[in-house]
Order: sequence, then structure tokens, then C-alpha cells
Amino acid sequence: MRKTIEIIVFTAIISYGLAFVLSLFCIKYLKGIQSRIKPELFDVHSHKEGTPNVGGIAFLSSTFIFSLIFIPLNKNVSFILFSTALFALLGFIDDIVKIKTKNGDGVSSKLKLFMQFSFGLIIAILGDHLLIINLGWSFLYSEGVLFTIIRIVLIAFVLAYFANAFNITDGLDGLLASISLPIFVLIFLIGLNISVNSPIILLSISMLSSLFAFFHFNKHPAIYFMGDCGSMGLGVFLTTTAMVLNIVPVFLIASLVLSVELFTSLIQIISINKFHKKVFLIAPIHHAFQEKGMNEESIVAQFARYSTICSIIAFFVYSAINR
Repeated sequence: MRKTIEIIVFTAIISYGLAFVLSLFCIKYLKGIQSRIKPELFDVHSHKEGTPNVGGIAFLSSTFIFSLIFIPLNKNVSFILFSTALFALLGFIDDIVKIKTKNGDGVSSKLKLFMQFSFGLIIAILGDHLLIINLGWSFLYSEGVLFTIIRIVLIAFVLAYFANAFNITDGLDGLLASISLPIFVLIFLIGLNISVNSPIILLSISMLSSLFAFFHFNKHPAIYFMGDCGSMGLGVFLTTTAMVLNIVPVFLIASLVLSVELFTSLIQIISINKFHKKVFLIAPIHHAFQEKGMNEESIVAQFARYSTICSIIAFFVYSAINR
């Protein structure tokens, strides 16, 4: 047990240090990758124009470097890293495209969704073939081609769903990191319950510690943002980790705040397109609270509390199921 604790502490310290140093490097040398503020948010976010979108590069690179050097690259770890890299690359391309637009739009929504689902299919086929991921619903694993197709499509949908949920939630200083931290703690505790020596635990600790280093620079007022590279990569990292640990239903509970963010955006888009009316002042909902006069720190703190509550409920559900 003592050795396990020492390894976890070593992982946390080295990953935090790596992410901190890489953050300083990215802020200094990659400052050209800047955020563009969308017109509808310019009144409240104009002061953020030009803030570097390099945080995701820093904390994801830290985890990848640490993993390649210190963590045994079994098929589970390699699968999670590969999946994360695919979506992080898509997010990075989106960040680069945004630099060249005046309204803050990157890759078109339809093309982005197509690429997310395509990458999701690749990951689903690979993970299903290697028998290392599970959605948690046994009926999906019945024999037959039909069930295989349904399973793969559903996995791709879940990956695209959470890539978008995390991406959309990343809209205020420290918001996505604050919401994600309780989910990481949940995954860590469940991982310990499954196997104290699992490389996935070290991988999760590495990403969690790297995210803490990112938060040092991203808390209000943010010195940099994680960008789509970081938000999509982070979302898929947590989702594929949940799939490998076979805790997707529990993960769905823990990530309810992210789902609310995504659904408020979807409802707003559908309402505007079909009925030419807004349901919310602005979407996703964290911006609606901001429009009503709440400051960023209060919104972030409130959402972090909700995420913590959801993660605690998810842990009790997991404990009850696995008694």
C-alpha cells in the first residue's frame, strides 16, 4: 500500500510540474494561437480577445509525455491515449481555423460533427475488436451482427456527445476544469476499487494533476484557455476511461452538468431554427447566468458544486450496484 501511495504521489508531482513548465512554454512561444470572441458575447467577453488558446496543448502533452516514460503502455492505456489524441487533433485544427475568422467560428458545425462521429466509429471499432470497452448494458453484447452494429454506432454517438458537451461547457475562466475535477476524483476512487495497481489509475492521476496545473493559469482572470484541443481531448479521455472501466452509466450521472450545458444549446438551436424564438437569453446556460448579472467566479463555483454533488451521487450508485 505504501508503495502504491508513493507511486501516486510521484505521478501527481511530476505531471503537475511537466504541465506547469509546458504551460509557460506555450504561453510564451505559441501566443499566436489566440481566442476570438463571438459577436453575441463581445459585450461581456471583449477583454478576453487575444487570450492564447494553448492550455489544452500543455496539459494533454504533459500526460502523454509522462505516460510514454513512466506508465506501462498496455492496450487499455494505449487505447485511451489514442482516442484522446484523435479528438485533440480535431480540436487543434478547429482552434487554428478560428484564428483566421473574425467571428470566432472555426470548422463548420456539420463538418465537425461528421468528423467527431467518424473518429468515434474508428475508436468504437478498435475498442470493440480488442474487447476493452463496455457501455454497461449487457443486452448490447448479445451475439449477432445487428447488435455489433448498434453497439459500435452507440459508442461513436457517446464519444461525439461528450466531445461536444465538454467543448460547449468551456466558456468561462476555470469552468470546465472545475466541473471535471470531481469526475476525475470519482474515476480515481472507482479505479482503486477495481485494481490498486492498474496503469489506468496512474494515467488518470497524471491527467488530473496536469489539469490542476492548467487551472493555475486558467482561473479568473485566465492567462490562457484550453481551446477546443483541450476540451475535446479532455472529454474523450474521461469518456473512454469510463468505457474501459465499465462505468458508463455512473459516468453519465457524474457528468449531468455537462449534459445540461449541451442540451440548453441544442434546445436553443432547435427553437431558433424551427420557431424563430429563443428559449434562453443565450446558450449554453452558463452564459445566460452571466447575462443576468452573475459574475464568472460565482457561476464557476456554483457549477463546480453541482458537479461535485452529481459525482457523489454517482459514487453511491456505483457502491450500491457493486456491493
